[in-house]
Amino acid sequence: MLLRRLVAGAALAAGLALSVSGCAGYADDGSGYSGNEAPSYDDVEVPESDYDALIEEQDALAEEQIAEAASQWRCTYAPSYDNDWHNDVACTNGIDVEVPYLREWDTFITEDEIMESAREYEDQLNAGR
Repeated sequence: MLLRRLVAGAALAAGLALSVSGCAGYADDGSGYSGNEAPSYDDVEVPESDYDALIEEQDALAEEQIAEAASQWRCTYAPSYDNDWHNDVACTNGIDVEVPYLREWDTFITEDEIMESAREYEDQLNAGR
């Protein structure tokens, strides 16, 4: 009886060890990668000249995008809550921000009126690029 319990316990332990070790087995796709370690990239060669050219190309593209963004102004309604409706617009070109003082001659300004003046101001900013 004791022998049976020892054999059953050993079989149970062996089965458990086998099932746990199966988690670390290799993938069936033939890659040899088990999923438990980082793949080796030592055999991948990147020519230095191609890398440098790619970096230069990306830098030129970024500079072009910044210049393009900086050339187009856009004004939006931005209430200042300071009881002065003349400065409730913010204009930006992606880099700089301006808060113009619009419709100085008007004593009461609606949002539609300030945005009409903002569009005119935006046009002036974009014309002077």
